[in-house]
Amino acid sequence: MRDHPKLFIGYSDSTSVHQLFRMAGVGSFYGPCLLVDFAENGGVPDFTREVFEAVLMEDTTGYTYPWRESWTSQFLLWEESNRELRREFVSDSGPLVLQGQGQVTGRLLGGCLEVLAMLRGTALYPTPEDFYQALLLLETLEEMPAPDLVERELRTMGIMGNLGRINGLLFGKPQEERYFKEYQVVIQKVLREFDLADLPVVHNCNFGHTEPKWTLPLKIRAKLNLEAKTLILLEAATSESEITGMEQL
Repeated sequence: MRDHPKLFIGYSDSTSVHQLFRMAGVGSFYGPCLLVDFAENGGVPDFTREVFEAVLMEDTTGYTYPWRESWTSQFLLWEESNRELRREFVSDSGPLVLQGQGQVTGRLLGGCLEVLAMLRGTALYPTPEDFYQALLLLETLEEMPAPDLVERELRTMGIMGNLGRINGLLFGKPQEERYFKEYQVVIQKVLREFDLADLPVVHNCNFGHTEPKWTLPLKIRAKLNLEAKTLILLEAATSESEITGMEQL
């Protein structure tokens, strides 16, 4: 993987594969997947396509992520009769700053909370050095875990010292917005337990098990501005040769 790096993109269970890329020192992208996004009934949402093309096909230095105005997690069967149907979208409330102020920078790290929990105790789990000054991305599975499970997993990360190492936390909107408010409560509860009531936290972010979604380059430095509610990439996510190859596709 190190000698022959490829562009790898995915979310959810793909969190485990992203860790292989991290161990190899190769960047990967937490973002859309083949069936749910690119092969979706009615076509790829414009928001997903535009962010994907900007992050994969352009120099991302200084790129500011847009916030979606509407979202969905409706499921439509992949049947011929649904081929031209688009899922129903509803208005999105936008980024929600739970705590913290100012702006922080760090390398993007993370993925699906439950998958990371499965990897704990193995070589695939991020090291303390990986967490150090990172901007941690967390989102939950389509199984919609109860708030007490999210609370326990966050507390375990705190006990390991990893919550105290990061510079900020971005949490994705849960599928169907299940436990949307409850997750906010347990996030802040656990952070207070570890004297991290000032740690910057933004909830309702555009990644994970809802659509449309961002394409996020793991391992790349980014800046989170809580006053402006912006996430800005600080360096290029791809090389010139990779950009050329993607454009030829």
